[in-house]
Amino acid sequence: MNRKLIFQQSSEHRQHFLLSFASFLFLTLMRIFGPWGDNKPLIRLKNLFSLKRKHFLVGVAGIVIWSIFILELDGASYFTNETETYNSYIEATKKAVLAFMIAIFAKLELTIPVFWLIWLTAFYLDGWG
Repeated sequence: MNRKLIFQQSSEHRQHFLLSFASFLFLTLMRIFGPWGDNKPLIRLKNLFSLKRKHFLVGVAGIVIWSIFILELDGASYFTNETETYNSYIEATKKAVLAFMIAIFAKLELTIPVFWLIWLTAFYLDGWG
């Protein structure tokens, strides 16, 4: 029985997502580094991830490790054999990663990229509706 239906994508679906995400990333980076922005988001980003904020960096490391464990290494299967609970681990982790990204954008005072991030997420990730 394949329980990982929620996290699978076709190759065409993945290609469309990568193209859209690359556009989102390019426009966001142009806002932070390029001609459509100023240096305030970059300064905030450097301050946010500075070594002075060790508690934040440890938290980010925990988020990254948990997300990789659940989403890439099939970590949910270590906690449950029930399909519904397994899928809940996947869904909750995807939504928590999205919430963390929104919080980072808010800290950087970038509002327009959040719209496109939500749009990409709603359009391309299954089980979010």
